[in-house]
Amino acid sequence: MMIGFAGDVVSFESDFHMYNQAQNCLEIIKIAVKFQNGKYEVIIADNKDEKIYTIKNSITQESKVGFIGDSDAFSEYQKAYHENTPIIIDPNHAQINPKISVIEIGGKLSNIFSGNSYQTNNWLKN
Repeated sequence: MMIGFAGDVVSFESDFHMYNQAQNCLEIIKIAVKFQNGKYEVIIADNKDEKIYTIKNSITQESKVGFIGDSDAFSEYQKAYHENTPIIIDPNHAQINPKISVIEIGGKLSNIFSGNSYQTNNWLKN
């Protein structure tokens, strides 16, 4: 199982201990619906049933694909991906290479669904 979030970092970090204790996707969904209160969005990849769950504004959707976060930011990412240009993502000049990251992330998700585990370090380059 893999969980990600978009939104208010402080709020998610204060709730993280609950997510960390969850034993399955249903428990994570219940926690997100109860505590997120529009402060952040959650995405869960479940390797047991190969589904992705998104929880936005206490509404859960189940699918084979999904995204969380700002749609304008996603559009900028797609633009950079197709132009193969790095994206500046914060004031400290961290960059992500969209071509490499999509391949790595897709491969990592595929391996998660296969039961393998991978570390996420080096996805972002400073």
